[in-house]
Amino acid sequence: MQPESPLRLQETFKKFYLRYPFFSLDEVITNFAFLGGLESFLDLHKNEIAKLLQSNEFIETLEKEIPFFLLNEPYRRFLMVLAKSDGKYFSTLYKSAIGKEFGSDIIQELLELKILYKLPSREPPLKLYPKMAIKKEFKNYQIQDKFIFTKPFFRFYFGVIEPSKNKKGFINFTKLFQNFHVMQNRLSALIFEQLSQELLKLSFKDIDLVQNCYAYWDKFSEFDIYCEIEGKGFLVGECKFSNRPITKAELIKLQKKIEKSNLQANILAFFAKGGFSKELLKKRNSSLLLFELSDFKKLLL
Repeated sequence: MQPESPLRLQETFKKFYLRYPFFSLDEVITNFAFLGGLESFLDLHKNEIAKLLQSNEFIETLEKEIPFFLLNEPYRRFLMVLAKSDGKYFSTLYKSAIGKEFGSDIIQELLELKILYKLPSREPPLKLYPKMAIKKEFKNYQIQDKFIFTKPFFRFYFGVIEPSKNKKGFINFTKLFQNFHVMQNRLSALIFEQLSQELLKLSFKDIDLVQNCYAYWDKFSEFDIYCEIEGKGFLVGECKFSNRPITKAELIKLQKKIEKSNLQANILAFFAKGGFSKELLKKRNSSLLLFELSDFKKLLL
């Protein structure tokens, strides 16, 4: 089964839209990436996030919804690293300078408090039998689980706001906007990926059982979606939250990645904010699923 975030993403996304119904679908996804899961109501109708970030009152509102102990070390350092990383276990511990044993205790605590949830790696072991030789370039390679924030808002806070504070705890607004500029596309892309997974499950809900529908990563590549669909085989999907249409070149690129990772793929799926080229649309069939931005309205029903 899919590792479920305690947030119930589709339900929270719909609630966010109903709270701010004046947003276009594009805008609601973008703003949800920043503020999804935030309980406080914000006056977003008159203000864009970039403008609100100029307000100490806005920042204080966000901070009030962060459990206070997370703003202390070593939680603070760990979560700031996690917010800017891909969430891989060993990589995050190393970058945050937290030892494995202590880091494991911190992660377990954050899992129990539902600040994070775990995505287990599905990569096969390097050794299929004890004496199997490993290629030199993979001698130090480690298979890693990923850890994800339960609320998009948490990732926004620890990726943009908290790193902008000086030693006295005051916001450096120049640094704040630099962090926002660096993180905004990454945050939107990640939430689009997660919403794409929800849309895919919803699309098959009445006729198939979708299992383990989340990202896949191995020593060669990363895939936004990899899942098994009962009666249909395995599906591999890619998500692009940009205005540029996906073309046939992206299809070829995905097929090469699948081959290199030796994945079974009976169905391919693309999710694109910017739509698809005419050439790719002609190839759409039951083995090549193409989801456009308008399809995400189904998540709001």
